[in-house]
Amino acid sequence: MTQNSKKLTRRSFFQLLLTIGSGVAAAGLLSTLRSNSRNTPHVDRIKNIIFFVQENHSFDNLFAGFPGTDGKFAPRECADALQMDPPGGVLTTIKSVAGRSEVIAFHDEQFFEDAAAGTLPNVAWLFSGLMKGADTKSGHPPASLCTAENYAVRVLNAVMNSPQWPATALFLVWDDWGGFYDHVNPPVVERWTDGTPARYGHRVPCLVISPYARSGYVSHTLHSHVSLLRFAETIFDLEPLTERDAHASDMLDCFDFEQAALPPFMLTPRECP
Repeated sequence: MTQNSKKLTRRSFFQLLLTIGSGVAAAGLLSTLRSNSRNTPHVDRIKNIIFFVQENHSFDNLFAGFPGTDGKFAPRECADALQMDPPGGVLTTIKSVAGRSEVIAFHDEQFFEDAAAGTLPNVAWLFSGLMKGADTKSGHPPASLCTAENYAVRVLNAVMNSPQWPATALFLVWDDWGGFYDHVNPPVVERWTDGTPARYGHRVPCLVISPYARSGYVSHTLHSHVSLLRFAETIFDLEPLTERDAHASDMLDCFDFEQAALPPFMLTPRECP
């Protein structure tokens, strides 16, 4: 699905974020550091932002063995397709928003057409779990992770082949941890008036793909889904919507806008079991 307005307005941007708000509340870790992004030069090199959302996997579940990460690998590998969704997931889908006016399509053909033509809007998003054929795209258990990976390869290759690639930042992020194990205990970010702690869910993976992404970089900054909103606000010079996104990290540590723009790197789909 894409947000098709060519002109990014505050209203359309707010509507877009409403559709992923449940994932924001479920999986994020709130940063307590105020953004210093307005002092970062050359952020205007990014003209197009893509939020690509997959479903229901924790960081350790998918990236525990990745070099440089704070991950713990379980002694037994997870099956490609589980028999059922693991217990304990929170807000595993946001299909309740499907009838709202800002959710404008359930097919992804327009996204691929716009990418090929170089006509993607300032902000585009793909929420694979809301699209037709979601079982072969989102990775939501019990669907195959291999087919979800191949769909991600298709999306990333389309973006990197697009005429808009030189000015694009794509975030491939998972909507929530889905009940899978992660060894990092989420910090307490707020407390109710009676002292009861409020936490977000466990860590989820997020990949940053851009000509200005730091190659091989693993961020150890405290980020959240709200940081994606903060990044877009920074790029398009929008005021924060709330105190929470005003204080969120902005993901700019994942970028080097001084480096020579990186060329596309075409990916190859896997053969699935």
